[in-house]
Amino acid sequence: MGYGDIMRVETSGASNLTAGADRLTGGVQASEKMANHDLACMRTYKTTIGKVASKRDVDPALIAAIASRESRGGAAISGNNGWCPRRIGFGLMQVDKDAHTPIGAWNSVEHVDQATGIL
Repeated sequence: MGYGDIMRVETSGASNLTAGADRLTGGVQASEKMANHDLACMRTYKTTIGKVASKRDVDPALIAAIASRESRGGAAISGNNGWCPRRIGFGLMQVDKDAHTPIGAWNSVEHVDQATGIL
């Protein structure tokens, strides 16, 4: 794997603010619970993420982790045409429209490729 080997990333887990959205206390256990909750949604994008991961030589788990954190695997934005509530971030991986012009549908290979390229 060229970039983004998620198994080498050390983290303190979700902050109290982030975890609080799920009525959890921050930390690694909160992150694990939140990721587990998002897993069913993330499976929907396995092929999309796999294509981009292969093209970009990035661990697919890293892409999935970002999508889980940014949009809860799409669950937090699917009813809003891919936009966050403030309409700044777009798509599964929340490309910031003030810094970039979003490409593709919110859950498309094009979007995931753009967001991964921004990394």
